[in-house]
Amino acid sequence: MMEQHGKNDWLCDCQHALLLPVLIQHLLFHKCLDVLEETISYKFEDRLLLQVITVHVMCLLISRQI
Repeated sequence: MMEQHGKNDWLCDCQHALLLPVLIQHLLFHKCLDVLEETISYKFEDRLLLQVITVHVMCLLISRQI
């Protein structure tokens, strides 16, 4: 039978493994925002504004496809 400590280690490993795709997606999103700013030759002072705009536009595009 597994010790209690071993079970907790396994649970932590699983939780970290589940967070990896979220972290990677987050980093890719921010890299895409960098590329967008380079493409349009404009640097947003308020990066949150750019994030909100792109997320809302994506949501509109996805909802039209359904």
